[in-house]
Amino acid sequence: METPNLFFRKSVEELKELKERKLGIVYFGVETGDEELLKKIQKGATYEQMVQAGRRVKEAGITLSATVLLGLAGVDPEKARQHAQETARILSDIDPISPAL
Repeated sequence: METPNLFFRKSVEELKELKERKLGIVYFGVETGDEELLKKIQKGATYEQMVQAGRRVKEAGITLSATVLLGLAGVDPEKARQHAQETARILSDIDPISPAL
């Protein structure tokens, strides 16, 4: 499952069916919670879309793991701080079982 758009195309019931077919975990590449960086890396999803995608997977009872990219903001201290804060916020909003850094 590469993008959150896949989660939006499926209803919670369809996701539950995938769980019944033994889909046990989704590894979700969040990358960052910083909207500016999401656009820069051409993620193809907004902060809110990723939060909703993660919540749909969890609502279906599927374990969710999220991956973020540390250092994505580069060496600018202000951008790095913003990346860290927004990434912490998105992880709190999605609440995955295990964030992978």
